This record gives sequence, C-alpha cells and structure tokens, in this order.
Amino acid sequence: MADNAAAKLDHSAEFVRDYEISGVLTSLRKMIRHNPAGFVAGALAAGFLVGRAARKA
Repeated sequence: MADNAAAKLDHSAEFVRDYEISGVLTSLRKMIRHNPAGFVAGALAAGFLVGRAARKA
C-alpha cells in the first residue's frame, strides 16, 4: 500500500514538473468533475495527515 501511494505521489510530482500550472489546474478540475468522491476522500486524508503531523511538531 505504501509503495502504491509513493508511486502515485511520484507520478503526480512528475506531472507538476512537466506541465505549466494552468495545465495542472485544468487537469485537476477535470479529475474532480469525473470523480468528486475521490477528491473529497483525498482531501480528508490529506487534512488528517497534516493534522497529525502538526500535532507531533
């Protein structure tokens, strides 16, 4: 599971490096329109992880 998450994060980082920010935002909007539940789940997971990291710091 961690390897899969790391691979997705690596792919996302490559995407951001390769495209201008306007292209990234356009692609993000399309992804959110096609999979809003996935976006919400990802946002919740990211918020949870940031909150845990902030509490430990």
